Amino acid sequence: MYTRTLLNLSVFYRIKHRLSRETLKMIYFAFVYSRLCYGSEIYRNTYQTHLSKLHILNNKILRILQNKPRHTHVIELYKTYNINTIYDIHKLQILILVHKFFHHKKEIPIIFNPYFNTNNSLYHHNTRGRNSLHIDSCSTTILALSLLNIRAQSYEMNYLVT
Repeated sequence: MYTRTLLNLSVFYRIKHRLSRETLKMIYFAFVYSRLCYGSEIYRNTYQTHLSKLHILNNKILRILQNKPRHTHVIELYKTYNINTIYDIHKLQILILVHKFFHHKKEIPIIFNPYFNTNNSLYHHNTRGRNSLHIDSCSTTILALSLLNIRAQSYEMNYLVT
C-alpha cells in the first residue's frame, strides 16, 4: 500500500496546479483515502512504526494537493478535507463492524461470530456489565493490537461516550 501510494506522489506534484481544488479532492478520495479505508481493520493491526511511514506520506499528499507549506499543522489539512487520520479510520471501521454485528448481523460474514462475545454469554453473574463486550486480557503487544482485542475496547469506549 505504501509503495503504490508513493508512486502516486509524483503525479500529485504534476497536477496540483492544473486542476481545481474540488477535482484534486475527488482524486485524493479516489486514489488515496479509499485505499486507506479498505481493509484498515487488517493492516492497522501492526506496530506503530510500520504505520508512521504511511501516515507521514498521507500528510505529504494532503499538503501537496492543498498547496500548503511544509510547516502547516496536520489538523488543518484533515479539517480542510473533512477526513480522519489513519488511526481514526481504523477505530471507525472497527466500530462499524461491531455495530453491524449487534444490529445488522445479516450484513457481516458468519466467520466474525466468535469475534464478539458479551459477558453474559461467558459468565452467568448478574452484574452491570453483563451486556458489555467481553475484553480478553493480553500478554503480548501483537495480541493487544489484534482485531479481537481492539474491537471490544473501541466499542465500549464509544458506547460510554454516546
